[in-house]
Amino acid sequence: MTKLILDFGSANSCNNDKNYVSKMITELHKIDTKKHDIVIKFQLWAENNPQGINKRLDYDVFDFAYKMGKDFGYEVTASIFDKESLNFLLAYNPCFVKIANPPIVTGK
Repeated sequence: MTKLILDFGSANSCNNDKNYVSKMITELHKIDTKKHDIVIKFQLWAENNPQGINKRLDYDVFDFAYKMGKDFGYEVTASIFDKESLNFLLAYNPCFVKIANPPIVTGK
């Protein structure tokens, strides 16, 4: 069966709102034909993005999405941008971990 990875991104996609995450997963479930394995992928990092472009997804929002996704039969994982987020994600025994390649920020 083909595996589809849906990139739900950072907090920019849900504004760290669990109700919005719930709507995202519920709407996905409504149209899911079960012809594919679906993996929901977020982005995680420990601190706000230094460039200020993306908002950090709160770990408790990821936890909520993980549990809800699991209830609907979806695997949930993330791209990680730092060691803290890697350690956090590994506690969930994810189906895979994407190691992100963020730009190097000079002056830090």
